[in-house]
Amino acid sequence: MTLRTDSLVKTACPAKVNLTFEILDTMPDGYHEVRSLMQSLSLEDEITFSFSKGSGSISHSVSSTTNNDSYPLDASNLISKAVLKYGQAVAACREFDIHVSVEKKIPIGAGLAGGSADAAATLVALNHFFDRRLTEIELLRMASTLGADVPFCLKGGTCIGTGRGDILQPIEHDSKFAVLLVKPKTLMVSTPWAYAEFDRLKSDGSTGTANVTIKAQDHLEKGLPLDSTILRNDLEAPVFQKHTSLARLRAGIESLGGWTARLTGSGPTLFAVTKTRQEALALELATRDHIRRMQEDDATDFDIFVVEPVNYGARVVE
Repeated sequence: MTLRTDSLVKTACPAKVNLTFEILDTMPDGYHEVRSLMQSLSLEDEITFSFSKGSGSISHSVSSTTNNDSYPLDASNLISKAVLKYGQAVAACREFDIHVSVEKKIPIGAGLAGGSADAAATLVALNHFFDRRLTEIELLRMASTLGADVPFCLKGGTCIGTGRGDILQPIEHDSKFAVLLVKPKTLMVSTPWAYAEFDRLKSDGSTGTANVTIKAQDHLEKGLPLDSTILRNDLEAPVFQKHTSLARLRAGIESLGGWTARLTGSGPTLFAVTKTRQEALALELATRDHIRRMQEDDATDFDIFVVEPVNYGARVVE
């Protein structure tokens, strides 16, 4: 193995939106079996890894354009876990101290897979520095042990995720669209709680899923719009039942121009798909005005982004 001589590796890792999210069943291991159409977005964290000969220590620093108060700077975050996991497979990794500098643009606890994206970026950076010691398949397997979203964040683009969401089927399409993201800054939703509430609310043992993910794939491949008959999230019922203000915000966004707004993952981020970036920017302005009128503030309590789909995952940028 040839070790790289440069000591810095800079990466970027896109956020993810669940355009659809269907809960199919509970698997023998206790996880929920899902089917989701997932899309990488142009909202990205940037992470720089600094390597120096040492004893395998990991340190962090973070700057944020949103809110970094809840960002863990210890061994509990997914970056540290990814370094340790990679070091178990590649012994040379344990001979370096690694400082991780995170420029956090994906909001924390938003349902946008920010932590998973950072973990994927870590695997990419390490494998780049250590001369691509692991194959793509090996990296994907390693990613799956770190979290259900990490394999997608590694691969990126458009995929249907099944199983826990980590079994990926890439989707090729030429559809063009833009996405408005709206997240209340102080609201976070526990994913385990959302699943538990979903199970509790089920009355007939069935989610009533209607293969919307497959229909959404068909729409993308044919260049058809993603509308209210396609965009669906089975976790919306429990989340909106508890967080009624989020449900009202969703209804407010939908009243502004006929766009369909949905929850991504367990939330609390809402998204709306528009045909063009110009339409998304107009919807952003209308949404900010709606929030000011309804909340009587200047909308600073929300992270709001206009983004576009991208066809890549975590990657080295320099």
